[in-house]
Amino acid sequence: MSDNHTQTGPDARQRAWRIDRTAIALVLALAIGVMFSSVRYDAQQWEGLYPDSFWAAKASWRHNADVIVAGDSRVLTAVSPAAMAEHLTGRRIVNYAFLGVGYERQYIEAINKVLATDGPPPMIVLGVSPRSLTEGASKQKWFGPEMKKHFLQRQLLAHSSDVLQATRPIDYADLMASLSLAQPRSERMILDYHADGWQSADMIPPNIELGLAEYATKYSEAEEGPVRQKYIDQLLAAVKRWRAQGIAVYGFRPPSCAQMVALENRISGFDEASFVRQFQAAGGVWLPVSQTAYASYDGSHLDVRSAPVFSADLAKMIK
Repeated sequence: MSDNHTQTGPDARQRAWRIDRTAIALVLALAIGVMFSSVRYDAQQWEGLYPDSFWAAKASWRHNADVIVAGDSRVLTAVSPAAMAEHLTGRRIVNYAFLGVGYERQYIEAINKVLATDGPPPMIVLGVSPRSLTEGASKQKWFGPEMKKHFLQRQLLAHSSDVLQATRPIDYADLMASLSLAQPRSERMILDYHADGWQSADMIPPNIELGLAEYATKYSEAEEGPVRQKYIDQLLAAVKRWRAQGIAVYGFRPPSCAQMVALENRISGFDEASFVRQFQAAGGVWLPVSQTAYASYDGSHLDVRSAPVFSADLAKMIK
């Protein structure tokens, strides 16, 4: 017989069975994955973009906004560009805040690169928390490493959100809760990563003491240290440069809660009145944001219900 004839013997049947088994296994795995996702419990629930995709996309932004809101995690969770846009119409607004970032040179230079070169007169809105002016924040625990990733790596992550979301890992405690073999953890975080750079957040139940306990020692020399004048000077120098380029610059202290404000005023070394005078002398406009008018889920960050309200108020003050 010719080698070109179709093989119908035992070997061919075995190969076909192996292929069928592989296909069946893939279909079963997909079905199990879909079923599990419907009952899966996550103590930290992610919605919207996958976190790695969110950060990679943000780090890749170039010349795509004429209103940039910058700062650390308090700005990240507090400012919704979509809520601001309802009052600052015709503007491309992004939240360019990062976890734990400080106002040092690399971050300031990155803000420049996000500003659009066309469109309405540009604005930079700076959320200045005491921590963003410390030595610890200047180490860029999140922003620096993200910016060091290769361009192609960031692009791959930025466009793989759905795949990463579907294959995200689960830890043991959440797996047991998903299978009803253990009680869910008492606290739950819900994070929603938006394409405009806002990370809305909520904690169930809220726990104001959590943030206060964290910040009680944060400004000690043994941890991240107090506010440093050199970071104030770097930020003020940037404000002067931006103003000389015709860029409007606004500043505000991100709201937290009354207890946090009192704590930071006492131990951080941040003299807000002095900073505001220097900021205004550099050409910036300081926005008198209420520190107690909005709800925080952990004593430091605004919850998902307060953030859009604050964002609207912020836009109205700018307008």
